[in-house]
Amino acid sequence: MKINVKDKIPKSEFFEYFLSDAHGCSVGVNKHDSHKLFEGKKVVLTGVPGAFTPTCSEKHLPDFIEKENEVRALGIDEIFFMAVNDPFVMAYWGQQYNKSDSIRMIGDPDGSFTRETGLDIDLSGAGLGLRSKRFTAVIEETIVTYIEAEDAPPDYERASASTLIKFLKSR
Repeated sequence: MKINVKDKIPKSEFFEYFLSDAHGCSVGVNKHDSHKLFEGKKVVLTGVPGAFTPTCSEKHLPDFIEKENEVRALGIDEIFFMAVNDPFVMAYWGQQYNKSDSIRMIGDPDGSFTRETGLDIDLSGAGLGLRSKRFTAVIEETIVTYIEAEDAPPDYERASASTLIKFLKSR
């Protein structure tokens, strides 16, 4: 992992697809500058190996959905889930869980943010190619104030909402 606590996130682009007007964005695909998307906010950015993959869909995202209000009550303005997927896949994954507006689903389709932060993992052996490691970060004003990344894709405890909540409560 190249990115650490106190590092500024790299300037890159995320893509987000909206089925209706939300978050000040228009219907359709919206391209976001990473710095503008997070500036002025305290956000959680959670990276996953892929939308609709087993651990991501059965454990990781449901964990954040269940604990979303608690995370927000601890001072978090927005929660983003990110994967090396296109914005359409991310949007429909969020819609599947009825969370497309409260937990924002953003794509890093070419993996540029993922590679630049050193959070990339080659999952070609499983037919997935370049993907993001599972991680959870707190970003304040584009600066990383907390980050935990998993060593193996099925693991999610270090990147879980419960682990994040322990950190947020300790501050």
